[in-house]
Amino acid sequence: MADPSGRFPIREHDTLAGGFSGTPRVGSTLPGPLPDGIGPALRAFEKGARIGKFPIVRVMSTGGMGIIYEAMHPVLGSRVVIKTVRPEMVGKAAMAERFRNEALAASRIRDDRLPQIFDIDRLDDNTQYMVMEYLEGEDLQQRLSDGPLTPAYATRVLFEVLEVLHKVHKLGVIHRDITPRNIFLARSEVLGEIPKLLDFGVAHFVDDPNTRPGELVGSPFYMAIEQVRDHGAIGPWTDVFAAGVVLYELVAGVRPWPGSSLIGYLTALAERQPPRSLAAAAPNVPPGLAEAVMRAIRIEPIERFPDAAAFARALEPFAADRAVLYDLRRGGQRSSVPTRRASLENEATVAITRSKTVTIPPPPPVPKLAGIQSKLAGLGRVRVGAAASAADMPRPSLRKGERRHLTIAMVGLALDEPRESTLGAEDIEQIATQISEVVGRAFETAGARVDRPPGESLMAVFGYHASSEDDAERAVTAAFAALDQRHEINATLTEIGCALSMRIGIHTGFVTRGGDAMLTGESINLAEMLQRSAPLNAVVVSRETVDLLGGRFTERHFGPISMKGRARPSEAYEILGPSEVEGPRKSRAGAVEDRPFVGRDAELTTLEGLLAEAGARGGLHLGLVTGGPGVGKSRLVHELLRRVEADDARCTLVVRAHPASAAPYGAWVAFLRRVFFPPGATMIDALQTTTEIGALAAALEDARRSELIAKAPVVDFLLGLGGHDLVEQYGPEGFQSRVQQTLTLLLEALARRASASRPGRPVLCVLDDMHRADATSLDLLGRVLGGYRSMLPVVFLVTSRDGEIATLPEHVAVTRVPLAPLTDGEIREISLFLAGEEPSADVVRLLVERAAGNPLFAEELSLSLREQCMVTADATALRRFTVPSSLVGMLLARLDRLEPELRTTLQYASILGVEFSADLFDAVASALGDERTSQRHLHELVRRGILSHRKERGEETFAFRQVLARDAIYGTVLMDNKRVLHHLAAAAIERLHAGKLAPHLPALFHHYSQTDEVERIVQYARLTGRRAVALGAFADAVEALMTAETLRSRLRDDDPLAAARALFDLGIALFWLGRFDEAGERVEQSLALLSDDTREEALTVRARCHLLRAETAHQRARWPEAVAQLERAEELFRRAGRPFDAAQALCTRGFQLRSQGKIEEGLALAEKGWETLRGSDNLPAVVRAGHDLGNLLRDVRRYDAAIEVFEAAIRAGEQLALEGDPLAAVWGQVAARSGRAMTFAAMGRLDEAIEDQKAVHALAVREGNVLAQAHSGFHLAHHLREKGELFEAEVQALRALTLCTELGLSGRAVKCRLLLADLAEKTGRGGEALEHTEEAERLARPMGGDPWIDVVERLAGLLQARGRVDRLTSLAADTEASLGSSADASLRQRVAAIFARG
Repeated sequence: MADPSGRFPIREHDTLAGGFSGTPRVGSTLPGPLPDGIGPALRAFEKGARIGKFPIVRVMSTGGMGIIYEAMHPVLGSRVVIKTVRPEMVGKAAMAERFRNEALAASRIRDDRLPQIFDIDRLDDNTQYMVMEYLEGEDLQQRLSDGPLTPAYATRVLFEVLEVLHKVHKLGVIHRDITPRNIFLARSEVLGEIPKLLDFGVAHFVDDPNTRPGELVGSPFYMAIEQVRDHGAIGPWTDVFAAGVVLYELVAGVRPWPGSSLIGYLTALAERQPPRSLAAAAPNVPPGLAEAVMRAIRIEPIERFPDAAAFARALEPFAADRAVLYDLRRGGQRSSVPTRRASLENEATVAITRSKTVTIPPPPPVPKLAGIQSKLAGLGRVRVGAAASAADMPRPSLRKGERRHLTIAMVGLALDEPRESTLGAEDIEQIATQISEVVGRAFETAGARVDRPPGESLMAVFGYHASSEDDAERAVTAAFAALDQRHEINATLTEIGCALSMRIGIHTGFVTRGGDAMLTGESINLAEMLQRSAPLNAVVVSRETVDLLGGRFTERHFGPISMKGRARPSEAYEILGPSEVEGPRKSRAGAVEDRPFVGRDAELTTLEGLLAEAGARGGLHLGLVTGGPGVGKSRLVHELLRRVEADDARCTLVVRAHPASAAPYGAWVAFLRRVFFPPGATMIDALQTTTEIGALAAALEDARRSELIAKAPVVDFLLGLGGHDLVEQYGPEGFQSRVQQTLTLLLEALARRASASRPGRPVLCVLDDMHRADATSLDLLGRVLGGYRSMLPVVFLVTSRDGEIATLPEHVAVTRVPLAPLTDGEIREISLFLAGEEPSADVVRLLVERAAGNPLFAEELSLSLREQCMVTADATALRRFTVPSSLVGMLLARLDRLEPELRTTLQYASILGVEFSADLFDAVASALGDERTSQRHLHELVRRGILSHRKERGEETFAFRQVLARDAIYGTVLMDNKRVLHHLAAAAIERLHAGKLAPHLPALFHHYSQTDEVERIVQYARLTGRRAVALGAFADAVEALMTAETLRSRLRDDDPLAAARALFDLGIALFWLGRFDEAGERVEQSLALLSDDTREEALTVRARCHLLRAETAHQRARWPEAVAQLERAEELFRRAGRPFDAAQALCTRGFQLRSQGKIEEGLALAEKGWETLRGSDNLPAVVRAGHDLGNLLRDVRRYDAAIEVFEAAIRAGEQLALEGDPLAAVWGQVAARSGRAMTFAAMGRLDEAIEDQKAVHALAVREGNVLAQAHSGFHLAHHLREKGELFEAEVQALRALTLCTELGLSGRAVKCRLLLADLAEKTGRGGEALEHTEEAERLARPMGGDPWIDVVERLAGLLQARGRVDRLTSLAADTEASLGSSADASLRQRVAAIFARG
């Protein structure tokens, strides 16, 4: 039921579709209660079990669709969230589709305001699961429980949501469930508070038939009328409506339409009842904002804002500055007094909360008790005047979400009563309460904040209002004062026979303030453990506190204190009393203050050891420096390089690169720039690049030298110096292989050049911030490292927030250097260096407390203090210094103090990206006619440490030193200004690089996508996508091409041929990502656009579409369909005047007939095609046709002829490798060579077959070609079985089966299952053999025909041999039913014969 205000309890905000009903937000640190009545089908994984590779920590919550777990990353140790589908939902296609939709929708866009999806997969029992980032914070529904938000803050939050929602809409995804519970306020000490849009489980894909627009999904009271009435009318305006309702509720505290039932709400919409005025519901809302919200929630879609961008533009003038999100203290701005929210106890944290309660007067005391209470009250008034005066002073306190270094004193109170007491329970409780107040005043007088939680204990927090270097000393002094006061208390209690005893534990460490006055952190746990362990009437402290006491007290070692969740016990000490001799005071980290700064000595030593080992042992070595934002990854590498450069004895060649963009191969483009265009170089054309490659190649051996020289077009293409026709020349995956080979050769050449000048001289390649690199660059990194086989020393040093590198071969050893927050002493030394003068003790205290181990925060805070001349300020002066509570807020605060022209310059620069050329900046500034900005201002920003500068290729380039700074500044640019500036940037790129736009296509697509120029967006999205396909960057291609396809309907005049090409490119990208069904849909759309087009270009596109359909059908073992598609492709190629392509299609059709058992017919077609191709210069066609014909010749036992054809294909592939066509080369080296290996095996030459097949498999692994890995792994397992190496054969077969299952290769999976069944039979595991054969039959049944009946026959034989008559009978019935009445007569005869034998 609703309360009178119209607000509904959280439990009523359910999703109608049942997708995520009642579940807490993914990533929330507040676990939801498990609902009652969970059926037996709901199987939750236990703590410690693994989902995939992730060990489970706990069950966070369950919902109508699945279970949400907290898990641990096995390498990084970081927390992740795993969402699974409930087992009973596994077979429900709609539920599985929604689960997949959530992952796809959230992963199509890279934006901090969407949850990060790490992985989506299935378990062996077919349970789907998704791995997501772990978020800390609360959703807007939880935030609303404290009352309405201020209009400015609420508008800023919704503005952020609308910005990312506009990006989602452009990809054709409609969320359909915008609610306060689906907007999560994620907290971060670096980024502040980030609104994240969650739960795409019921999202509508405008191009996906599986998400029906008329389906009733969404949350009650936020659904627009078209979600329940107008089928097909779902669009961006639907999400605009829900966002408007959310904003209304945020500022008013109630929703627009009153009522407590869904029926009433839907009736109000159907009857067009207007919502109540926002101006009336929330008079503090500005009229313009109220008008915008009321327009967004109009019932008729046509009357609303047309899209999220339009709504955002209307809200922007009323939104608070974006900096409000970076200051966690202001994140809870409200228009009314907040109420206390219920907190849930985390099993790893003791949370102490002080509630606001109403004081109830005690009953009149009995005469004896009245006297005791009067005396106790007198004890409490001893220093109450001083305490009250201190309390009356306005003091800053620990802010919500702030983490600070504090001293915690836990005081346990025990009141011993006589056996026969005349006092009642209420009397004893009154005395205990009064004693607690008296003891608490002893700590309050010493400056502590005292909490009195339920139970006989106190918690005194020193440093809550303002940390001081003597917090620990004051805590111990107050503890002894309380013990002294105990004697006076007991003297008073003797009249009633009671006695008070205490145990006090004190610890100093980091504590975080949560909601209201709640404090959390391991430090509180440890203080409580010390208190429980302390002897009666004694004080026990931790080692951290002892170090801060500076010898002012006498202590003795008490022993180790163990605590759950702590790796090692904490040493404890009993304090005996004040010391007569004062020892050296130590810093808050426990280090003596005069100890010199060491920094990250251990990490530096590890990296220097890595370099020394590389020089001594040779070969390739990898160092992986990981850590969160701001922990000093770049700072550590910079220090290492400084030491390397200062040590002439090392003679180390250094190449350092930073991914300039997320465009395909962005990291490697930056790497190549550093190799060929060192600072100050002016190389500007391909001829000079070729000359430099030739000079490097001279260090290689003859064969490798010519191979590297042949790769010059690869370098030119990536650097934008020419060779752009490569996009047309090479197909999918082609360029990845070429780039990998080029980089591996370059590394070897660099290593040889370095060793030539001095033996053992290593090459150090540094790749910074690889977590920002594109997926293709990351994938290629592992392949490049795996491809380097020389023993010359090369060290790769990679910095990243992630701890793993995809496709990293096993032989590459990794030295991991994880970075934890710096110690307080290290932070202090950083501040001493940056401040430029000796800071005051109060400033040092501020720096240490607020930096919390983050060197970047310490640096920015030190610079801000220096800029404001406050380095030597005392505590009083520092009260005027506002310290933002997040790193981004710190950066913005510093930037706000810049001169206006410098701030404007930075805003313009932020539009251009992290890195930009001076020419581009000048072009944009000139187009604006803004005389306030110039290159002079850019150089001033370089001088001030905000930008960096270098000169290469004859042009000046600027870059933001900190990517976070660029992101923060970009967020301050008004939305309308962004649109104008992005348009000017795109136009400037077109002018500056006219005729050479290929390398700049991703930038053009990015800039135009921020504007309203739909034609340009589609144009550059298609070009970017096509280039990405040619580069093998399939994920990037899908993102660009999906944008083009989504916006295509908004074009006035679109060329069908251009649209069809883009759809075909999209199909290719989806195919190579293993998304075969989606690829097929795109190909169908492409063919529909060109159905009547007979131009040569159109016929060629149509033919290639049919080839892709044939390839998809082949992978799915739908061989008749594949043959039909190839026939159509051959016909179209001939009509387009492409005879060689037609001949290749003919050969491939013959190969497909082989799969249907039509060997002779297929051989005749393949030989006919081979006659056309043999001797031609169309080497790619020769390679593919040779593979197809060779396999057919082997089938008819013409082994010598087969080997001759295979070797012709292999030679063609080798020639293509030299000419730079790696895709065809891979066919020659993988497919044709694998066919030759199988021919060797058929001839009984098993050793040669195994050697060939192992080489093929190794090449497939190195190239990252999973299809080739699956096929070659199966064939290798087959050869090993024939030789009798059964164990190794089974290992290879299992690996191949895993790959086939992941890729959906059902035909090959059947063969793997049958091979595994045979191996199980040979090793006496009949049960496993039967299981594998049963599964093979299940997979083969949809294929039909003889291949399926072959498996049925094998399964029937196994069942008959084991006497399984019941199963044999059911198999016969199932087979008859699956055959149907239209089955071929020969098949029916085979089936009858099989079961007649049984």
